[in-house]
Amino acid sequence: MAFVQGPPGTRPRVADIGCGTGALLEDLAPNCDVVGLDSSETARHLCAAKGLRVLRCWLPADLPIDDGSFDAVVMSDVLEHVAEDGPAARVAAGKLKPGGVLVVTVPAHPWMWTSHDDVHHHQRRYTKRGLASVLEETGLVRERLSYYNAGLFAPMMVARMVGKWRGGGSRAGSGVPPWPVNAVFRGGFGCERHLLPRVPLPFGASLAAVYRKRDVGP
Repeated sequence: MAFVQGPPGTRPRVADIGCGTGALLEDLAPNCDVVGLDSSETARHLCAAKGLRVLRCWLPADLPIDDGSFDAVVMSDVLEHVAEDGPAARVAAGKLKPGGVLVVTVPAHPWMWTSHDDVHHHQRRYTKRGLASVLEETGLVRERLSYYNAGLFAPMMVARMVGKWRGGGSRAGSGVPPWPVNAVFRGGFGCERHLLPRVPLPFGASLAAVYRKRDVGP
């Protein structure tokens, strides 16, 4: 959370929209005041079993947290599932304090669409320009818009192309490789968290964006 700037001496308030089973909430909880939101009853029950606070939500109409109250709002692989992605992003942006950030990740490249996306109930994959268009309508200011998953881009591209050539099986590109290969991929992917706050990546299988709400000043 390199872009989060809470008031000095306080714990940043973070809302994770579409938190799933709470992995990010667990990572942030030692240093932030966190709340999760998810439409899945199963996900909410699993989070509750871990002692995590998670509320029911449904974008864009039902987001039961206060406007102007969070230092960061995260939407990790959420917007591609939402029919009304523009209104959903605007509602999420409204929950930010002045100076707060909206952090968004989405799958990139419409040409990479396969039945894998259908199985995961995606509405779309994004171009860089398309995601920027959605987020600029929120009135927030761009701080970072970058590709990521750069190290996995080539194998994912090959897997998707092979899947299409074979008829687009529903699990094309979704299998887990043998553990030594997977360990290398995970290590490479993990390195990107050190790069993204400093420099945008020129290619990748996904997009990451950070947009900030203007600080009203003193």
